[in-house]
Amino acid sequence: MKIIHPYYPNAIITTRHLLTHTAGIGVNLAEEYKLYLPGDDFTKTNLGDIIEKYLSYNNSWLPVSPGHNITSYSNIGASLAAFIVERVANMSFEEYVQEKILKVLGIDKKDAGYRLSNFQDKKEYLVGHYVYNASWLQTFQHMVPQLNVSRVDNSSDWLYVPFYGISRYPAGYLRMSAYSLSLFFQSFLNNFTQLLHNLSSVEEIIHVAPQTSYLNMSDSKYGLMWYWKVIGGRRLIGHEGSVPGITTIMMANEKRNLGVIILTNGDTVRSDSQSDEVQNTIINITKDLFDCFENLTNKSSAYRSYNFFLIYGIISILYFLYLMF
Repeated sequence: MKIIHPYYPNAIITTRHLLTHTAGIGVNLAEEYKLYLPGDDFTKTNLGDIIEKYLSYNNSWLPVSPGHNITSYSNIGASLAAFIVERVANMSFEEYVQEKILKVLGIDKKDAGYRLSNFQDKKEYLVGHYVYNASWLQTFQHMVPQLNVSRVDNSSDWLYVPFYGISRYPAGYLRMSAYSLSLFFQSFLNNFTQLLHNLSSVEEIIHVAPQTSYLNMSDSKYGLMWYWKVIGGRRLIGHEGSVPGITTIMMANEKRNLGVIILTNGDTVRSDSQSDEVQNTIINITKDLFDCFENLTNKSSAYRSYNFFLIYGIISILYFLYLMF
């Protein structure tokens, strides 16, 4: 595979550019929506082919030269970084995550994975995807007809989105519970001692070089995939994500002695007041949890594990929050 920036064909794109979102890759919505596939159909696709096709279009790129510290978040850029991992490790990224990360942390493949088939014995734990406001039905049917979005019933104002996957799967679709994710996040709070040979690598991950957001579209400051963001006046590091019928956030405080994970089936991909309300609710809960537990954590390091586990236990109820309205 040979990836060339069409506007800067002589520019070199490095792995660091991909990890810091400074490669000059943009968002091509027309191609992006094609990547959402029903069930486990994404496993029938080839990651390299998906990336190469996506980046073959000029409108998948920004008029920005790679490496000039202009940031623009790119899922396909993250997937390209994962594709590099595949080539270096000589295994699929899916296998790499299972063997080199989840297994090391004691997370069974039946408790975390990219495929629905990983959860054959735990189907009752899979949380459905819903979108509020039936007026969006035609929009979803136009954007992602392959997902067969439908009304829950003729009298309901809710839309149901059947389970799906994404063919650029390394960016955005690893399924797991708040508990399983907390094991990974605790490892981060403890400098990934179980996963990294060089503990100084964590400082490299969270370090922020001078950067400017493309067209001021984001207030996030990127390290290596992880990013810093100010929420409620507090500087946090972690990651957020949203796809149809799913919105999540995972953030740690600046001292990295307290973490919050919120996993929901709230939808924020639409541009309407309901979507804004869901997003604001998640942000406010994140802020309130840090306000509640940070003083305890600061008093004694003994509270560290206790507070983290209590938090994920509380926020797990958000899985069902928006179905109750």
